[in-house]
Amino acid sequence: MANHPKIERGIPMPIKSGSWDWMDKLEIGDSFVAPAGKIATIRNAANRRNMKIATRRVNSIEFRVWRVK
Repeated sequence: MANHPKIERGIPMPIKSGSWDWMDKLEIGDSFVAPAGKIATIRNAANRRNMKIATRRVNSIEFRVWRVK
């Protein structure tokens, strides 16, 4: 007899929450500082939310990110 996993029924699937869900709370004009290496990831997360952002370099390792639309 083979070792198969036990089949279970009626177990609800947990609601998925992404690590970027906090961006949904940004209102137009809100901003935050992010490491330079995360800007591409932040742009992708904003695009998935149909959110427009603007970025400006703060120093050699950080950017400030604004929600503009």
